[in-house]
Amino acid sequence: MLSGHVVLAGGEPLRARIEHALHALTLPQPPVRLSRVTGDPVLAGAVVLARAMTRDTLLARIPQENP
Repeated sequence: MLSGHVVLAGGEPLRARIEHALHALTLPQPPVRLSRVTGDPVLAGAVVLARAMTRDTLLARIPQENP
């Protein structure tokens, strides 16, 4: 799936060119489709990743109790 402002601005012609280039590089030739996701999925993904990394960092600093 392709998403983001640049891909949406390029539309079908850009999608077709990306698919053609991808298929020239890979043996499995998956279909490339334009995403219908609204908003900013790249930013949403970055926020999810940042939260997970922050949580993991903070939890790693908490001393573990020995039973």
